[in-house]
Amino acid sequence: MKVKTLLRSSKLDQLDAQLILAFLLVCSRESIISHPEKELSKKIEKNFYALEKKRLKNYPVAYITGFKEFYGLNFQVNKSVLVPRPETEELIEYLLKNLIYKKNDTIFNFLDIGTGSGAIILTMASEIKKVNETLFKTSSFFALDISNKALRVAKKNANNLHLKDKVVFKKSNLIKRVPDNYLNDKGKHLVITANLPYLNILELKSEKSISREPRLALFGGKDGLYYYNKLFQMIKKRALSNFTLICEINPHQVELIKNMSARYFKEKDYKTTIVKDLSRRNRFFVLHRH
Repeated sequence: MKVKTLLRSSKLDQLDAQLILAFLLVCSRESIISHPEKELSKKIEKNFYALEKKRLKNYPVAYITGFKEFYGLNFQVNKSVLVPRPETEELIEYLLKNLIYKKNDTIFNFLDIGTGSGAIILTMASEIKKVNETLFKTSSFFALDISNKALRVAKKNANNLHLKDKVVFKKSNLIKRVPDNYLNDKGKHLVITANLPYLNILELKSEKSISREPRLALFGGKDGLYYYNKLFQMIKKRALSNFTLICEINPHQVELIKNMSARYFKEKDYKTTIVKDLSRRNRFFVLHRH
């Protein structure tokens, strides 16, 4: 059977089918598209249809292939971590544009909460290393997760991206196990990234596409903001003074998280910003204190 015949016969959308076939042939998706007449072995056909069945049962393509591209980098993923989303790339863009490129004389401590695959913290470290080697050397990178299995995945990605000696990974319930001298390090601006579970129970049950991903990384309680509420409490209790916090949320949670934030942080001392994702939907809540 030829490539084009197999793809036409597939019950999957073409992108998924191309990615799975490229995975089996150990080549790029572009190679699949540019060689439609290529003959496929019976073994490849059999394996393709087996993986097609998995995809039709809502297994993410990234779990099938074992990796996901994020901000131009390849990340290993498995069922212990969420698949990095393209929307989250805007978080990286925002931080680079509004902090890293603007404040050349600033030294940063980076803290990624609920790191999962490590996509956010490792991408930030990789990008900073590319654009400002001095800043990369003087800044610190700390990644947290409650799941040991997720931390193992993140450490593998750090190793693959040659960042294992730069990024520190630690098991922690939010910022509970982060030393005070890291959170309030004089002379350094703390940048906290948090892509915590933010789905409520209805969203969790109604979205079939996420049914194979870890519930621990998705379900955020009654209103979806249980963990953000806990995080705000901890930030207030530990008196963080010079920081930028950026949280990924659902678009409909903007007013909820603004009101929640106002309960803990006085307006005159803090500034909040809402940042849109690639689809121009409200996706990130940013809290600053300087």
